[in-house]
Formats: sequence, structure tokens, C-alpha cells
Amino acid sequence: MLKNSSLENEFMMYREIIHAVDIHRKAMKFSQYMFSNFQGSHFWLLIVGVVCLSLNLYGISETMLTNDVEQFITHFVFISATFVYFFIANYIGQKVTNHNEHVFFTVYNIRWYLAPLHVQKLILFLLQNGSRTFCLSIGGIYSLSNELFAMLTKASISYFTVVYSMQQ
Repeated sequence: MLKNSSLENEFMMYREIIHAVDIHRKAMKFSQYMFSNFQGSHFWLLIVGVVCLSLNLYGISETMLTNDVEQFITHFVFISATFVYFFIANYIGQKVTNHNEHVFFTVYNIRWYLAPLHVQKLILFLLQNGSRTFCLSIGGIYSLSNELFAMLTKASISYFTVVYSMQQ
């Protein structure tokens, strides 16, 4: 009776790990598929967004001299919308990366040495997949992350200062 219960537990563990591996694989594949559909347009949106952000920052600096409240609000709304887009897109990419790392650390911290050999092999498979960082990248150049958000913001402000200094 005890032996039968042990075999049943082992089978349940094996089946649940197979299910977890399959769900994780499908989630990664789905994320890559969804992102690959708009990867090209997202790249151009980032470039246009940096240019628009820089020019709208310059527009705000000019409207502060003329005290035109309507123009100030218009530029402010465009800047806010651009920042919101940059933040949300990069936040989603960061969450995907963080979730993948969480799965890896969860698998890494389980007591795999207590599991049967065939279950240990499945855990090893998850560890090998999780050891590589999974991120949504734009053409393999930039990964959507909080770091990219900061870089885009920094680039926009730098371009604004160049345009502003050239006009002075």
C-alpha cells in the first residue's frame, strides 16, 4: 500500500513537471511570436518617439519664453504620451524577463535530488533552458527592459540639449 502511494506520488510529480515544462515552452514561444509580429514597427516607433520627445522638449522650452499656455499643454501631452508608451512597452519586456528568471530560480531551488532519475532529467532540461536569459529584443540589438527605457529617455534629453544649444 505504501509502495503504491509512493509510485502514485512519483507519477503525479512527473506529470506536473512535464506540464510545467510544456506551459513554459509554449509561453516563451507565444511571447516570441507576438513580439515578432510588431518588432519592425516597434523599432521605428522608438526612433520616432525619441525624435518627437526631443522636439517637444524643445517646444516646451520655447513656449516658456512666450508664455503660450495652449502650446505648452499640447507639448506636455505629447511628451507624457511618449513617456507612457516607452514605459509600458519596456515594462512589459522587463516583466517577461523577470518571470523567466523567476521560473529558473524556482526550479533551481527545488529539492531535485529527492526526485527519481527521470524527473531529475526533466528538471535539468528546465535548468538548461532557464540558464539563458530570455528577453524580447528588437532586432537582437536592444532588449525591452527598464534599462532601455532609461537609455531612450537619456537619448531624448541629450538630443534636446543639442537642439537647444544650437538655437542659442
